[in-house]
Amino acid sequence: MLLCACLYFYGLTELNNGNPSHVDESAVTCIARTIAKQEPCKFDDWSVRYPTHVADVAVVIRDIVLRRCCYSSKRESSSPEFVGVLQWSSQEKYTKFAMAQVMIDILGVPHMRNIVSPISDSLPGAATRPQDCHLDSTFLRQYGIGPKQDTPLLEGLASVRAIKNIKEKLLSAHT
Repeated sequence: MLLCACLYFYGLTELNNGNPSHVDESAVTCIARTIAKQEPCKFDDWSVRYPTHVADVAVVIRDIVLRRCCYSSKRESSSPEFVGVLQWSSQEKYTKFAMAQVMIDILGVPHMRNIVSPISDSLPGAATRPQDCHLDSTFLRQYGIGPKQDTPLLEGLASVRAIKNIKEKLLSAHT
């Protein structure tokens, strides 16, 4: 069995409760570093991503393991087969530009809205990807696998230690 999860995790790595202390540890949180420079910048507004909090993925993995253990020990014929490739990602969709707008709100730098620009073409050196790379988690969701509700991006990012550190630095620079 293989679980494919969204590549746009955030709130992960390190053994500190899944809370990164460096913004470069996640493709989502690295947006904060760019915004914090408070210089004109551009973000992709074409490719749709589904940022998924690592705690949500942990719940999915736990639920799959528990389901497999319970059903395999009881050998129930009505149990679904959890074999093959299982997919999971958040249902909340964002472009990088839309994530940057959320990050502007979290960091408390509303003036950045005037100098953060959307682009619809890829930047030089950017990874080639399909416009919408949503993973179909219908199978898992129909069996009650995973969190009851995906962690909203705004809520998840606001709790990330690395982003809190950047916000504190921005606030202290203005006082």
